[in-house]
Formats: sequence, C-alpha cells, structure tokens
Amino acid sequence: MRSTVLLGLLLCSTARAWTIKLPDFAKGQQQQDVAAAAPEPAVAPSASSSGVILTSPAAPEQASQPVAGDTLSEPASTADIPTPSGFGTLFAPKKAPVLAIDPYDGLEYRFKRLVFRPATFYNEAIMLAFGLLFIVATFRGRKANARRAEAWMDAHVPLLESQFSHVGASANGIIKKSSPTDFMTYASGRRGLRALTVQVKTRARHDISIMAYEFIRQILDFTWQSDADRIKLEFALSSSNEDFIFALSQKTNLNTLRQDRWDLGAFTSVTESSALPPAWATMSESTVITQTLLTHPKIGLVTLFKQEEPCLAYLESIVVTDLGTTGIERPDDPILEKLSEIKDRRLVMTLALPPTAKASETLPLLVLGFNFVDVLSKPVAPADTVAKLKKNRKATLDELLVASRKEARDLAADALREKKRSEAEAKLSKLSPAEQKRLDEIRRKREQRKSTLTPVTLRAPTECEAQAKATIGIQQAWAPAGSIAPGCSQRE
Repeated sequence: MRSTVLLGLLLCSTARAWTIKLPDFAKGQQQQDVAAAAPEPAVAPSASSSGVILTSPAAPEQASQPVAGDTLSEPASTADIPTPSGFGTLFAPKKAPVLAIDPYDGLEYRFKRLVFRPATFYNEAIMLAFGLLFIVATFRGRKANARRAEAWMDAHVPLLESQFSHVGASANGIIKKSSPTDFMTYASGRRGLRALTVQVKTRARHDISIMAYEFIRQILDFTWQSDADRIKLEFALSSSNEDFIFALSQKTNLNTLRQDRWDLGAFTSVTESSALPPAWATMSESTVITQTLLTHPKIGLVTLFKQEEPCLAYLESIVVTDLGTTGIERPDDPILEKLSEIKDRRLVMTLALPPTAKASETLPLLVLGFNFVDVLSKPVAPADTVAKLKKNRKATLDELLVASRKEARDLAADALREKKRSEAEAKLSKLSPAEQKRLDEIRRKREQRKSTLTPVTLRAPTECEAQAKATIGIQQAWAPAGSIAPGCSQRE
C-alpha cells in the first residue's frame, strides 16, 4: 500500500517537473530529432598518451567538401521534423494560424495605429449617400410644400377677410399645418353661409418613395389621378327647403367624382350643355336647376367660360348637395330610411394648386364660390320642380332600400345554406363508410330521377273546363297543356 502511494507521488512530481520545463524539453527533443535525422559528421583520428585513438569533429571546411561518388541531399523541411511523442505532445506549442490578407495598393490614411482605407467601404458609402439624399429631400420637400401653401393663402386671405368677420384656423396664425402635406384654414361670419373650410393638400415631396410610387402608377394606370396639389373649398350653406344635387366637372374627372361621392352616382344623371365647352359636363337631378345655375347672371359661370379666363385651368369640379358628408359614402339602411330628414347643404369646389408665382390666378374662382353662395341662399327652382324632385328622390330611395333588403336576405339565405351544409357534412363524417355509401347512392338516384322528369306546361282552363270542374267540385285554376276535360272539345 505504501509502495503504491509512493509511486503515485513520484509520478505526480515527475509530471509537474515536466510541465514546468516543458518548452525546454520540447525544444531539446526537436533538436535531438533533427540531429538524428542529419548525417553524422566525419571525424579525424588522434592519438592520446594512453595509446587510445580518439576521434574529433573535422573542420567545417573539410566537412563541407563533397566526397567523390556521393550525392547532395536537400535539407529536411519542417514537415519532416518529427514532433514530440508521448506525454510531451499534450503540452507541445502549437503553430499559430496563418491569415491570408489580400494586398492593398489603394488610397489609405494613417493616424498612429489607425488606418482608414476608403476603397473597402464601397457599400457603406452608397448607403450613406442614399441616407443623405433622403434627409436633404425631406427638408427641401417640407419647405417647398409649406411655401406653396403659404403663397396661396397670402394671395387669398385679403379676399377672405373682406367677406368674413373671422379668418384663421388657430390663434397662432391663419394657416394650420396638420402634416407635411396638409394645410387648412377656417372662416366664419358671413350672411347665407355658416362657415368656410379651406384644405390644401400638397404632393409628398418630402418622401421619395411616395413620389416614385405615384410616378410609376401614373405610367401604368392612365385612369388613376392623384389627389395631391389640390385645394378643397367647402362652403357650409344655410338651411333651405330646396333639396337638390348639382355638379359641374371636367369629363376627365367625371368617373372619379361619381365614384368618390355616392350621392352623385345614385341620384344624378350626366348631361351636356351648349353653354359649356365640350370638355365639361353636368350632373343634376333636374334640367331646370341645371339651366338656372349655369345661366344665372349673378353667378357669372358662363361669362368665365366665354372669356376663357386663365383660372379655368385650375377648376376641376363644383358640387352642390343637400346631403353634406353623408353623400360621400353610402349610408346604412337605418340612415337611408331617414335620408329625407338630413338637411346639410354644402357647396364643394375642387381646384388645382397653382405654382407659387401664379398663386393669385385662382382669385376669380373664389369669387365664383361667393356668387354661388349668394344665389343659393334664395329660392332657385319653382315649387312644382321642388315637389317633383322630392317625389323622384323618394322613389329612388325606395328602390335602393328594396335592393339593399333583397341583398341582405340573399346573404342570410346563403349563410343558412352554408350552415346546413356544414352540419350535414359533420353528421355524415360521423357515419360508417357503408352508411355514407348508402346515402350517396340515395342522393344520386334522387338527382337522376329529377333530371329525367318531363316538365309540365300549365295553361289556363277554357270556359267549358272551368264549368265542368266547378260542377264536380275541382278547385284547379290551371290544367296541363294538351289535356282536355271530359265533355269539352279541342277547339274550345
């Protein structure tokens, strides 16, 4: 037992000594292996005093001279050098990995231990350029939008202040900015008018992605029109007993306007007028109202078209409606049933936003809007025309309600059929395969029997047949085609 413990301690002390002096041991082992692999040098004999012949290494010059008949051998490479074996291999030093670095001969900047090579940051430079471009476009686009909106407001605020007692959307200023593209102002305090809301919507010049999307969509879809760079003048008119819808629009915007406003598509019809240029059309419920508004001298609409004013290039549409915001989207049936009770008369004018240098060219259109307000504050159509409009409006609403209710019933019936079908499939899935096959066979025979039945054509009974059936007490109003009652002839 003691010998075993002593042997273990001896091995541990030996291993510790090897681990401490391992580099020298490994180095010495490599030198011994290299020496063993190298050829032995030639020795020269020498005599000693004791008569024993001793050998000593030859001179370097003699050892380096080749002997005749011998061949020169290549020096051993590092791969041929044997590695330490045994316990020393666990602690032998390992070779460091060699990193393959591509040579760089481009421009570089050095500062002490810091080296900057611009050519290695090509992708980062592109990303940085795009980021700077986006930032610059954002700030420039915001300023451009604000500059165009403020220029238009500055050109029209004097006219608004002359017409209203209060102009301004906020206490800080006349114009209020709700987003980088949306600006608005508000005016109130005028006869025949509750309020005026001016909304200016500019193009998204601050966002390159939206600009690119609109540009590509305009190329691919010729019917699509962006709502950017537009001015919307919404006059809230005073209440009146005259409920009608009238619109004037360019033909290029006709379909878009009828899709955007539900009331125009439901109650009006498109007509052309000789008082308008060929590029314009009207939508109205009555031709009497159309002629009255187009030719009214206080409005001056025909005069603008005859004189070909530059402002007409910015006019897109004029809408007069008694449904207000309800006429934009189709209301639900409960609101549709009470649509005749809604009294929200509005005059909506849509203009194109002019450039900054031509901001004052739309002043005649704003004057045109005030002329419309003055005319609409008084009765426009005769009493019989107004009564006819109410009758036609009620008939149209009834048709819309009937169609809506029929659609609701159809949807409910479809949902019920789908529910029954799912329940039948659930019950069928619980049956055994034999029962499922039997039910499928019964269903197939039933469908086959229905397809082979000959349809019976019914006809109205003749007078003789009616009397005969009344005599025998048959209450059948119709008879199969080709059948003849007893006592009646074919001619009858």
